[in-house]
Amino acid sequence: MFRIAAVLIALVAPQAAQAAAPLCGVAAGEIDGSLRAYSPRKEARYPAQRISIRNAVLQHPAAGLDFGARIDVAELAAFPLTKADRAAFDNALSYVYRAGGDKGLVMLDAVAGTALCHNPFLFSRRSGAWTQVKIPEAEPFSLCASGGVALGSIVAQAFYAQTNDDFLESDELTIFPFAKDSLSEACVIAAHYQILFETAERFCQEPGLCQDYAEKAASWAERLRSFGSVEAPELTPAKAPDLKDERDELPLFGAKESALVPQPFRFDGAETWFALKDDPRADFLRLGPAHDGPRNMANWDAFTLAALYKGGQPVASFVVEKRRGAFQDLGLYESLGPQATPSAVVAAIYRTAAGVGGDYSHSISVIADPRSRAHYLSERLQRELKEMDARTPAGDAPDLDFDPVTGSQDPDVRGLRIATEAEGAQVASVRVEFHRGDAKGRPIVLLYTLTRESGGWRVDDIAEQGKGGWRLSAILKRR
Repeated sequence: MFRIAAVLIALVAPQAAQAAAPLCGVAAGEIDGSLRAYSPRKEARYPAQRISIRNAVLQHPAAGLDFGARIDVAELAAFPLTKADRAAFDNALSYVYRAGGDKGLVMLDAVAGTALCHNPFLFSRRSGAWTQVKIPEAEPFSLCASGGVALGSIVAQAFYAQTNDDFLESDELTIFPFAKDSLSEACVIAAHYQILFETAERFCQEPGLCQDYAEKAASWAERLRSFGSVEAPELTPAKAPDLKDERDELPLFGAKESALVPQPFRFDGAETWFALKDDPRADFLRLGPAHDGPRNMANWDAFTLAALYKGGQPVASFVVEKRRGAFQDLGLYESLGPQATPSAVVAAIYRTAAGVGGDYSHSISVIADPRSRAHYLSERLQRELKEMDARTPAGDAPDLDFDPVTGSQDPDVRGLRIATEAEGAQVASVRVEFHRGDAKGRPIVLLYTLTRESGGWRVDDIAEQGKGGWRLSAILKRR
């Protein structure tokens, strides 16, 4: 049985970002500014130097974020740790983080192991004496390797943050404001970067091979790692030829070691072979990911290897690196618990789409963005979007060639109005109206269908109402 919701939510686009939790909106705006102002050094390619939220904030402070400083044994002794907790700092790197002044938060952190796992202990002095604050539960190993912690303070409110930076595609802060002596998740702030595939090292028996194939190797690697296959007029899939040298280690032609990593590259055993057409210098291409190496030394997943062979002998080899390029935009994803209503979920989608400035000028496509898909969309809709991506040839436009959330290819949303039309136990519908340009004429009207999944409401379909309207599910089913 459906019930009609009488409440209408009115949101004007420039105010959209402000409607999120003030702390998250302001923090996102400051972090966005830091990332746009970041100036990497010439050699800023590797984790300690390349662009990231942490590195940008260290260069241009934002949101009161503290990523920790070393603390000695004497300072550590001043905190009320139990004997068992204090043992965590034995044979570990000890850090302290501070945010919010005397009434804010202080965190001690024991970092240990080859994966540099964090073991944080959080304290508040709001009542005048040190009081331990419970850290939010985290998935196993989420605070190891690419996971970390930080403290921050903004709009007079201290917060704890869990970080995730896999050194390539994911760079995130999950913010937990400190209120009423406890922490609760408010949002995730995620940076999106341009992803580049570049030939970082090359070794050839003759210079012409390097000159002719360096860019091609990068292109082949990008297609393989992005789409799982390579289609190029000069290549034909082939079986592995008989090799006179069957080592998996990348041929370096006399070079003692790679300049990129502390040990030689080698194929991981899942490489693909191609016959190479119309080049008397080489007849086969070997292409595949690099084998994993020490995790604390390099992001090995970023490397793809390409080798050319002639008569079973290697004649050229290339290391292609997938890396971050320029900062593009920042996503703000509000935490949606079971209590979030259908209209609140849709309103959060528009705040995400509006971007940090709230005016869609640096917006992201909620439908195209992988994190947004997982955060806001039903499992069925995510699956159909993934199937569309898989069947779309590289370089071609997909069946869905516009943004359904804004109903256009150039987002322009004015006078946004959102209302829950009907809500049942498992299905709800939400009506969205907005104008474009000068807000004259008939509004754009979209109807969202939501389904209850995983303890909350998720978007299952979007349809434009009126003459010439469309339905997202129908577009995705085109073949």
